[in-house]
Amino acid sequence: MTADQSPGEFLALLMRRRGWSAARLAEVARGVSASSVRAYTSDATVPRPRQALAVANALGPKDGRALLEAWSFPDLAAGFYDEWRQAMTQDDTDLSAAADAYYRHNLIEYPGEPLSEPALGVIRSVIAWFQRIEASTGDAPLP
Repeated sequence: MTADQSPGEFLALLMRRRGWSAARLAEVARGVSASSVRAYTSDATVPRPRQALAVANALGPKDGRALLEAWSFPDLAAGFYDEWRQAMTQDDTDLSAAADAYYRHNLIEYPGEPLSEPALGVIRSVIAWFQRIEASTGDAPLP
């Protein structure tokens, strides 16, 4: 978020980047109405903490934290980001669950952060393809 941007403008930017309408964000955030999302983007109101966390969860750890800070919820932002980081330091089984929880509807991948399930699927497919090529060329003579 830039200094000259309001929280509503920042939320609208994040929604545009994902191709989301107010109705789509409300659907993803669960517990926030589309009319509330429109009020947040127009800076007509600031969400209550529960709705702010729902929107932040839908946006993911990086954007969600920035938005919580823009709405003047620094304590929620710190706890939100710390909880996500703590989930990432646990074993690999939790990594996929945490990535799915935070990125289940996001279309944006950030460097250095866990990939979304669709991105992980692409990586798994590429690895499997390389393994098939490697296995097929191991026994077969080269042309």
